[in-house]
Amino acid sequence: MATRSLIALKTKNTFENIYCHWDGYPDHMLGKLQGYYNTIDKVKTLLADGDRSTIEPDSKLYKESSSQAKTLLDLKKQAIDCNAEWVYVYDNDSKTWQHFETKDKKW
Repeated sequence: MATRSLIALKTKNTFENIYCHWDGYPDHMLGKLQGYYNTIDKVKTLLADGDRSTIEPDSKLYKESSSQAKTLLDLKKQAIDCNAEWVYVYDNDSKTWQHFETKDKKW
């Protein structure tokens, strides 16, 4: 069973994001994001590759470009629409990854 997720970069006006099909649960994904994608340049490179099968660097890419959401609520709606269970957001101001479960009502 896939644990789908969205991976996003919070910018001044939007949340640029991609879809990731496998291994989106926090015990796996958060460590990978913090380890591999820990600078703004690395996050931008990840998003530029588009939607992907896994977070691993050699992942199969789906060649879909990234999407954009104007608000965190819009990002949640996108996640629900693609059956993503988790959303990961890189905040460049704090240089940290935040994560949210789509079924959580406290967004």
